[in-house]
Amino acid sequence: MTFTAKKGLPSSFLPILGGAALVSMIIIWFNLHIVLLAFTVTVPLIVYFNIVKRDLLKQPDYNAVDSVYYFGFSLTIVTLATSAIIHFGLSSDIEDLQNLNLVFSQFGVGLLVTCLGLILRLFLLASMSKETEDEEQNARQSLIQDISELREEITGFASELKDINVSLKEQQNILNQGIIQGLKEATSELQNQCKQVQDSLIENQKQKNLELADYQSELQKSLFERMQDMNQEVYNNMQKANESHIDYVKKSQEQLINLAKDVGKSINDLEFHKVAQSAKKSVQLVSSAYEDMQQNITNFNDEMQKISKQYTDIHKQHQQQLHSTMQTTKASVESVNDALTEVANKASDHMKKQKSVVTSRSEQRVG
Repeated sequence: MTFTAKKGLPSSFLPILGGAALVSMIIIWFNLHIVLLAFTVTVPLIVYFNIVKRDLLKQPDYNAVDSVYYFGFSLTIVTLATSAIIHFGLSSDIEDLQNLNLVFSQFGVGLLVTCLGLILRLFLLASMSKETEDEEQNARQSLIQDISELREEITGFASELKDINVSLKEQQNILNQGIIQGLKEATSELQNQCKQVQDSLIENQKQKNLELADYQSELQKSLFERMQDMNQEVYNNMQKANESHIDYVKKSQEQLINLAKDVGKSINDLEFHKVAQSAKKSVQLVSSAYEDMQQNITNFNDEMQKISKQYTDIHKQHQQQLHSTMQTTKASVESVNDALTEVANKASDHMKKQKSVVTSRSEQRVG
């Protein structure tokens, strides 16, 4: 058993010591009988001893035990100091020096109090040691019994822990199977979703390709029709120009024939001035015909340049539309690739999340 030391002295130490010291100083001051002084310092010590002994039954305290000795020693110091001051300090008469035996007798009473306090302290220590041995024996038996009960409780607790561990393992296996099944279902669902998205994207791409093929076919058909129209227009213009040229040549020939006839007639008639006029007129007609021919050729060239420019513009427009269609097709293919990549990333993220959930649940179960 362990004894704890209190901080400070017992509460009754100072009041009892102060009262005993005051009464002792009064007795010494009036030079009362030595027996009365012995009674005054002995009775408070015994009273204080009984108080300390009663308190030790509640709670052992070495400070309280030591205070019994210090109580008697304090009364000894008070008795010696008071006697010396009264008999030697306050008076210097020769007759007071004859009371030296009184001072020694009073000091002897104080020493008896110190000796009594020491004896009472030893008595308290002996009683505390005996109680300590009995309590230690009882404590050992109680400790042995408690250890036995604790061992039984630990054995039962270990058995319960074993059962709990088995139950936890079974629950963990069930949980793992459920998680694995959930992962399989999630993976299957994700694969189905990926397949649906892929099929949808492929179908969309096919539709885009069909639309592109139709558009290219329509564009080529439109271009071919416009080229036919342009060729027909060129042919018609050329035919008109040829017909106009032929008509003009025929008219010129007729005029030349008539002119030749007029020249022949004029020669026959020897009308030279008419011949000169007819020749001049023929030259003018030929010059006019040549100029008309040049103008027709110039118009024909302009028409051909205009048709060529239209053809070039139509070709450029076709190339631009074809480029735009190819860009649209490329964008569709890239969107398909991006969609497939996004689906793959989502699948990977989903699998990682499921894996982290399984890991955290497993750690929680283990913890």
